[in-house]
Amino acid sequence: MKPQQILADKISGFSSTIFGVSIAPDVCVWNNRRNNYKIPFHGVTVDSKKRQGIEWNDRTEYQRMSRALLRSLDARSLESIASIARTITEEADALHAEARSLLPTLRTFDDPGLAWEFGMFIRAFLSSYGLGVFTFVYEETVSEHLTELLRERHPNVGDALDRALTSHYTSYMTQSTDLLHHIARASSQKQRDRMVSQYQHKFFFLDASYEHAPTITPSAILKRAAHHGRSKKTRHHRSTIALSPNERSVVSLLHHTERIRDQRKRICQIGLYVMFRFLDEAVRRHKVPKRLAERTFWFEFPRLLAPTPAFRKKLSTRNAATMVFSRGKSFHQSSMLLRERRNDGSMTTLSGTPASVGIATGTVRIVRGKPDFRAFKPGEILVTEMTRPDFLPIMKHAIAIVTDEGGLTCHAAIVSRELNIPCVVGTKHATQTFKNGDRIEVNANDGVVKKLQHNR
Repeated sequence: MKPQQILADKISGFSSTIFGVSIAPDVCVWNNRRNNYKIPFHGVTVDSKKRQGIEWNDRTEYQRMSRALLRSLDARSLESIASIARTITEEADALHAEARSLLPTLRTFDDPGLAWEFGMFIRAFLSSYGLGVFTFVYEETVSEHLTELLRERHPNVGDALDRALTSHYTSYMTQSTDLLHHIARASSQKQRDRMVSQYQHKFFFLDASYEHAPTITPSAILKRAAHHGRSKKTRHHRSTIALSPNERSVVSLLHHTERIRDQRKRICQIGLYVMFRFLDEAVRRHKVPKRLAERTFWFEFPRLLAPTPAFRKKLSTRNAATMVFSRGKSFHQSSMLLRERRNDGSMTTLSGTPASVGIATGTVRIVRGKPDFRAFKPGEILVTEMTRPDFLPIMKHAIAIVTDEGGLTCHAAIVSRELNIPCVVGTKHATQTFKNGDRIEVNANDGVVKKLQHNR
């Protein structure tokens, strides 16, 4: 029976192909198999012509589950989440090693062997990725809760949050940047070549996204190293603050979440990079146009290795897709089935979670994905639904960042703190409220973003 249209809450948009993001509902299946923190609903829609994806959830249900988690937060539950953080780190390392071993061998397999290897890798990928996606359910609500707890005692809540969340954890993106700095400052060509090779080994997957997964060449690494060497910003270390037992528990939860999110994103990029290499191999062997092959759902990969005229026709007419996880099951449909539950009207002031302290005034640039990167100018305020690792080059030139989605351990929050620029996340409607060219003030001390009148 064909599913009916589903009302849901629109979360974020991003550049995507059907093939890349078709794993999303099955990741949720694996999350619910592997731990006690269940995902109730998650959806993704893709316009394959525009290569644009939209992520959906059930905000009311997520908030209900988040409040239940906060009520039950104790030493035992924190240790359970800490255990997940340790396990997902180990599994990220294992997936990295598996990818490094598998990639050079793809051309050696016959078609049945390639299909089998793809299935085995996908199983490992989904299992590891799925282990950590439950943090999507609670992170935004928990971040808002901690903000309100600290606001009661600290007039500058952004600074209090910044100090409370001081962490010694180093993200893989920061490790990448640090190595680029070393490459830029290499004392000899031999040393530089050695570190470039090291970078390729450790971060071969870094440009992978749900849309594509380009290979990082030595020349591209050297170009990045030269750029990063000029633009590094220093984060000022702040002293910690006194916290109540309840606040310490929430901070501990967010520290574990930071690690889980980071390693989950690392797993995601490694897995997508390998998926797209399998796709490239199928395209090479069977002369299927790549833009057509990218409309394949991941579980249809074996059909690319024996592409019948009927299957090619099916792909050519798959102009859109919906992937949904609901009530413990996943389904994939070649049409748009999700519709926004509500769409708030225009506002001039928004509140969110202050993720990195500071106040900035500037011009808005709405960025929804890579096609918008070229329009971004240094010194503008980046306003987006959510950021991903491929946003890093423009984030480094923004004077502030505002997102619709996310909490204190989301990508935008972590990178903004590392770059020492103001950031407010979880505003829910920034990309609807503001438009390119608007002048806004980002007060990341209080978590408020407001539109200013133009002065002439």
